[in-house]
Amino acid sequence: MGGSDQLFNNLVGRNFKRKRARRAGGNRDAAAGGTDGAKKMSKSLGNYIAVTDPPSGQEGCFGKVMSLPDNLMEMYYTLLTDLPESEFKDLIRERPRDAKIKLAKHIITWLHNKEAADAAEAEFIKVFSKKEMPDEMPEVVVGAGPHKIAALIVKAGLASSNSDAIRKIRKAP
Repeated sequence: MGGSDQLFNNLVGRNFKRKRARRAGGNRDAAAGGTDGAKKMSKSLGNYIAVTDPPSGQEGCFGKVMSLPDNLMEMYYTLLTDLPESEFKDLIRERPRDAKIKLAKHIITWLHNKEAADAAEAEFIKVFSKKEMPDEMPEVVVGAGPHKIAALIVKAGLASSNSDAIRKIRKAP
């Protein structure tokens, strides 16, 4: 089901689902969950990876893959790569962080190129492993206050709407 604007997504999704069903031993109900591991993938819930996402940065593909729960890794590998299970199953079980890096680089290479994948990995390690400042940080100019935090988050481009900003605030640790 879906509106006419979702026709392409539905058609592609059918192919993914068939592929997943073949790999899952005939389970036709196998489908991709969202990056939170709890709900279906949805832009409005903010638990998705878009093909238009930049390779790195705050909303980048690399970081989104790295934040996937370990229990989703096999499904994401199966749906998003043509790699044989022998190349990822043991890696996921023994070294899930390395499995996520491999998946992120595979997806970014597919959508962009190898250089973008390598740069996204380097940026992620710099910011999240070494706790250094990112190479680029957006600057948002705001006038005199008072300001509502949700509106500032939208103005900074970190949320698409006030409702989206409030969801993100509630979800924050």
